[in-house]
Amino acid sequence: MMKNVIMDLSTLISKLKDKSPFKYKFKVNTNEFWLCESSNEAYVEPDFSIIPEISNCNLEEAQVILISAVGATGKSELTKRLSYSLKIPVVDLGQTKVVGGNSLTGLIFQYLQPLEGGQWLEDIQNGKTCMVIDALDEGYQKTNTQGFFDFLDDVSGKVSKEDCSFIMLGRTNAVELASLYLDGQGIKVAVLQIEPFSLEKAKEFIDKKVFNSSCFQHLKSYEETRDYVLESLGDFFRANESGYEDQSNRFIGYAPVLLAISELLSPKIYSNYKKLLENLKNNKTKSLSLILDIMDMILERDKNKKVVPNLIKDIVKNRSEEFQKKALRDAYTSEEQCARVLYILLGEEFPFKPIDDEAFDVEYRKGLETWMPEHPFLKGCKPANVVFESYILAKLVENNMYKDAVYRYLGKNQSNSFMFFYLFKELRKKIEIESELIPYLYNSLKTLDTKKLYYSLEIEASDDNDDTSSFYDVTFVSSDNSLDDYEFKTVILDKLVWFGTISDINVDISQDFVMGSQRTGMFAPSYIHCENLVVHSNDINYSCRDLSKSIVIEAKSIITNTSSGELPKIQGVGCTSGKFTILTPNSIGYPYCDYRKNANDEELKMSAVMTEIYQKMRRALIMFRSHSKGQLAKSHAKIDNRIGSTPLGKNVIKALVNNHIIYRDDHVYVIDNEAMDKFLGVKFDGIRNSTITDTMLKFLSDIEKNMLNN
Repeated sequence: MMKNVIMDLSTLISKLKDKSPFKYKFKVNTNEFWLCESSNEAYVEPDFSIIPEISNCNLEEAQVILISAVGATGKSELTKRLSYSLKIPVVDLGQTKVVGGNSLTGLIFQYLQPLEGGQWLEDIQNGKTCMVIDALDEGYQKTNTQGFFDFLDDVSGKVSKEDCSFIMLGRTNAVELASLYLDGQGIKVAVLQIEPFSLEKAKEFIDKKVFNSSCFQHLKSYEETRDYVLESLGDFFRANESGYEDQSNRFIGYAPVLLAISELLSPKIYSNYKKLLENLKNNKTKSLSLILDIMDMILERDKNKKVVPNLIKDIVKNRSEEFQKKALRDAYTSEEQCARVLYILLGEEFPFKPIDDEAFDVEYRKGLETWMPEHPFLKGCKPANVVFESYILAKLVENNMYKDAVYRYLGKNQSNSFMFFYLFKELRKKIEIESELIPYLYNSLKTLDTKKLYYSLEIEASDDNDDTSSFYDVTFVSSDNSLDDYEFKTVILDKLVWFGTISDINVDISQDFVMGSQRTGMFAPSYIHCENLVVHSNDINYSCRDLSKSIVIEAKSIITNTSSGELPKIQGVGCTSGKFTILTPNSIGYPYCDYRKNANDEELKMSAVMTEIYQKMRRALIMFRSHSKGQLAKSHAKIDNRIGSTPLGKNVIKALVNNHIIYRDDHVYVIDNEAMDKFLGVKFDGIRNSTITDTMLKFLSDIEKNMLNN
């Protein structure tokens, strides 16, 4: 097993320093294919670690180096630095018009002379040089899954046998998919991830943003304030456990968080750092609440220092004292500012009036046309950074006036920042959430995942309701007891619509489950039990990081309703079709029928009573989840109440306990894997896949006999 070694950018560059520089001229200047010829002096170099679980070689052996990054971690600037330092060109898939078979080759010959393009490709294949391919995730979004694989085939056909030919960057899911596919093509792949900034680099990052190469007064007060903010933010995660420390480092080393701090500390916001520090300490805000304070301070300043004196006061100067007070209080509130930014991001007209007065509204709207483009939360028509973006979404998502706009935005721009989850959790004190929000919160939280510390999702019926109830417990479960679990409750009326990747989820609902994304990626382990599976996705691809795990969907039927009107394409990457199983009592058509598990000889040997016993036993065992101790466990009260509420269920639990397949440990039942293998002949994944063995048949038969004898 390769070690997860931390290296700096200089180390990475030094491993590629013997590459020949790019010496050709482009036919025309383009954003698709370019060479960076200048250095950003304000750039703070990141550190990297190799991800051994999805790498098939070490860095020195790699034919392709993949660099994974969550959103807004400086990937674009890293691309420029790699290009500048190594003197190699960049293909930006975010700018290319076509991504597919031979599109890379076509791009090279489109912008280079034929002989030069041919020589460049020959040098790559001979290991003399290499190139950077950026924005794998954006390239993936521009095509279907097969088109993306065709592009990777184009890449793999050009790699050197003994040296690195390509450095490819993208967000986590696209990089993981690419690594699995290239591995299947026999390409040696090393996968790196961008690490969060260390504390010292975090300080350097803030300083470069705040100082901006100019002279600076009150340096000591500034540094004290900066350090206080970083220390306070780290307290959100910090504890003695290593998991918390890791999460703390990831939080305060996250570039968008540092950008938010930089905005607060900018002289244009606050120049009196001594007073700012006093205010922060007097508020006694620590950790995540400090982020909220930073947001509020920025919004308050924009209102009181800009819009009120330069716009609102001028509009109301001839109005009554009462109206003036109302306008100064109700116009340009922090919530309104966030909403106006959101509508700008959506490219829509803001439809509301903060003051129900036509004369005021006309002048107010006209004035804001000048002020809003300069709002600190905006950078052109995009969010200034994802912390500001996440704050806006978290603040407005449960406001009836604005929540539809939030969901429209989330549907177009799925948040890739963990900040959305934590800010929502901080702002929302109630445990109840809308079911529509679940996939967005979960995908946000999972951006902090590592291979050892990660979250999974459980949705199951609340204890005090029957199987047809619409009330559900929603739990984001950590893989390690050093991290917190997060518990919510929700109501699912007729369907749960899922957007984004399906990974590490256990969903057990009586309603429909809807694959709402145009393209759905599924990673094992995942289990979905629902009424009907409704497919809106044109492409479904499934992958297995761990070949001992699988993806199981259990539904009465499958309903296809794709945007193209055609049947979806289903493809496996890095695993066989046996790792994706559909369990249904009804016949299903193509392409789903290829994944349907049919009854085997063992099932045909079961009597009607044995079948009922089996269903009850499977239902009990499938409830078990990974426990913080690395075991499969479940609350004994949930098992006893759900399964043991009938005489048959009681007999099933009794047999499982008597044979030590499950046993009590404090407030939970725990699965004994050795006993399960001995008495049932399967592992837990076999329970999910509805695998039946001769050993299991004997176990079921013994329960039936005991029931008859009693």
